[in-house]
Amino acid sequence: MRDKGNLLFNESLGGYYKQDWNEYFPSIIKLVPSNSFVLDCGCGRGGLLAYLRDSKDCRVIGLDLSDDAIKASKEKFIDIIKLDLDEDKLTGTYDVIILSSVLESLIDPISILKKLKNNLNENGSIIVGVPNFSYIFSRIQYLLGKNVKRYGGSEEDRKIGLFGYDDIQFFNKSILSNVLNKAGYSAMEWSYVPSKGSVSILSKLFLNKPPELFSPFIVVKASKA
Repeated sequence: MRDKGNLLFNESLGGYYKQDWNEYFPSIIKLVPSNSFVLDCGCGRGGLLAYLRDSKDCRVIGLDLSDDAIKASKEKFIDIIKLDLDEDKLTGTYDVIILSSVLESLIDPISILKKLKNNLNENGSIIVGVPNFSYIFSRIQYLLGKNVKRYGGSEEDRKIGLFGYDDIQFFNKSILSNVLNKAGYSAMEWSYVPSKGSVSILSKLFLNKPPELFSPFIVVKASKA
């Protein structure tokens, strides 16, 4: 059986999982307090953690299953835990736990979110970022019979309507809010990745309201209820 962690860096998924930086990272970064102890679950190549360490003086640890991801992160002098959140127990407590483009790939996201509460400090927060399937462009793509996902996987596959093997859950602001509430989180603060091109022009005409309609990727920070 192939290592499911290393599937994320399979060539068939294109260059997305080989990127050190993604355009939605700034929407996550602004929600992370300086000098925090941060765990990034599914940290990939460690670009986000390296920025938080170097620019916000955070103490950082990454978590991933992929040997390639672990190697790339260690080259940035980032400590890495190799662990499967579905099967293994995570130890330690953190000020911030990040799940960026991870929740949509989990079979039981509510169970994982509940478990991670045990790893948050008393005033800690979880930050979740997911592709937004209420994004206006995604809605149009769906009506045209095309792939609605704007991030992840192979760009060539997306053009012909195929989803990656990791596309299990499909979130928008309402669904993500409900999932977090059910998992025992509250006090949510939202951040939206700005749209580009023609959608950006359209958002200005509507004063970017509601913001989730014009954002391809949504991020939320939540605390334990």
